Order: sequence, then C-alpha cells, then structure tokens
Amino acid sequence: MPRIKLAYPKIPDSRAAPLEKCIAFEKYDGTNLHWVWEPELGWYAFGTRRNRFDLDDRGIAAFTEDHPELAQAPALFLEDFGHLPVARVVYRGRFTGQFTSDVRAGKYAVAEGVICKGGTGPNLWMAKIKTDAYLSRLKTAFADNWEQYWE
Repeated sequence: MPRIKLAYPKIPDSRAAPLEKCIAFEKYDGTNLHWVWEPELGWYAFGTRRNRFDLDDRGIAAFTEDHPELAQAPALFLEDFGHLPVARVVYRGRFTGQFTSDVRAGKYAVAEGVICKGGTGPNLWMAKIKTDAYLSRLKTAFADNWEQYWE
C-alpha cells in the first residue's frame, strides 16, 4: 500500500470559522475515503486520506486488514455508490461560540463531533468541532500523542 500525497486536505478546527449561517453534519469515525477513477480504467483505487489501495481482491483485503470497521465500504461503493449513507445533518443555523460549546458538551448526540460547512461560491468554508467525550477517549487511547488526532 503506497503512502500518497494527501487525497484531500485536513479540515481546520473551529477557531477561525466565520460567525455565519452553516450546516453541521455528524463527523463519523475519523476516517474518510477517497475513490480514484480514470476514463480508461474506471474505478481502480481507493483509500484513506494518506493511503491508497488497488480496488481488487488483494487491495480490498489489505484495506480490510488495516480498517476492519470499514470492511464493507469497497463492496458498498462498487455495488452502487449512490446508495452510500450521507452524513446526518445535526444543525442548521448560525455558527456561534454557543454552538461550539453545545457540540463539545454532547448536546447533539454525535460520537466524534461535527463538520460545519457554510458560505457560497468562492467563500465556502469548513470547520470541525469534536466532543469532549471524544477528547477523553483520545487521551485514554493515545496518552501523550492525543493531539495528533484532535482538531
């Protein structure tokens, strides 16, 4: 499995997010996937933010070994990517400090946190907010390295 240049950028934390209207989607397990398509090859590879796997039996097996919790992803995608679940919208409204505090306190019943998206045209923006409960799990799991996995 090759290590690749980032398939998509890291979403910034919420400190610099504009205090504007936004939509917040539930942030799931911390792993997003990318899929690679070429006109001559069709869908031929996939992976996480930093790793790429061939979209064949060997690549899928290696991916499943590294990410057992996502083992169904390649089959679901290949079956019909249009039926993959979409992140749940948990909030529509103005991005505020109170909203950030509410997410951190667990008011929105999300396991990890939210991704907020707002703006239009060239002024589109995104920010992530994680929960205090997720922070606690990170500190337990990664001790001194927890900040690598935080916002």
